[in-house]
Amino acid sequence: MGSISAHDSTSPRGLAQGGACRGGRRWHTPTQRDPTWRRKEAGVTLVFLAPTLLGFLAFYAWPTLRGLYLSFTDYDLLSAPEFSGLDNYRGLVEDDVFWNSLLFTAPDSPLPVDFTWGSLERVLGTASTEEAQAEGGSGASMAFWGYLRNSVIVSTLITAGQVFFSALAAYAFARLRWPGRDKVFFAFVTALMVPPVFTMLPNFLLIKNLDLINTDPGVVAPFFLMTPFAVFFLRQFFLALFE
Repeated sequence: MGSISAHDSTSPRGLAQGGACRGGRRWHTPTQRDPTWRRKEAGVTLVFLAPTLLGFLAFYAWPTLRGLYLSFTDYDLLSAPEFSGLDNYRGLVEDDVFWNSLLFTAPDSPLPVDFTWGSLERVLGTASTEEAQAEGGSGASMAFWGYLRNSVIVSTLITAGQVFFSALAAYAFARLRWPGRDKVFFAFVTALMVPPVFTMLPNFLLIKNLDLINTDPGVVAPFFLMTPFAVFFLRQFFLALFE
């Protein structure tokens, strides 16, 4: 039986070295042989990555910076923010309600205090007006099935968009070679450490400026193109596959 030499084009070592000997001449892989191959790969990378990068910048990077800025301002959604330094943080530390919310637990039972089915009955519309008001509600009926329909529509759109666009970006991070790839991916992974509540207010202001309040597109938009975890998870999946 014949043996595979280190210069054999079909051997892993030969491919890793970027070339092989055939007929006394050294030849190279398509990436090294054809200068236009790199330009084509860069174009594919841009197409795959652009939607996800747009979503990352619009709904993660910018809201994070915006939220950090607003934390140092006096802002009530109705007026322009005024810089207040550390007053917000100082007020938080000095607020007894904040510390009580961290320390409070039910003293004698792991179950919720004053357990009741009233909330569920109100949602399903089986509670009377008097019972609903006794539970702290207004007594008005709730369009449960309408809410459920909206949830199905929103979750379906978000799932379809995230899987498609995040898969494109993940493939670009896992299989394509382009300048700054690892640095951009590091920025995506860093976004995993940002709590969603931190970007909630800036995203709300963005959706408000786009005039999408109380609409399905306004709910879908922040999550349609990507989430950092989806890109990270799918990238690991592509890396686990054979090329």
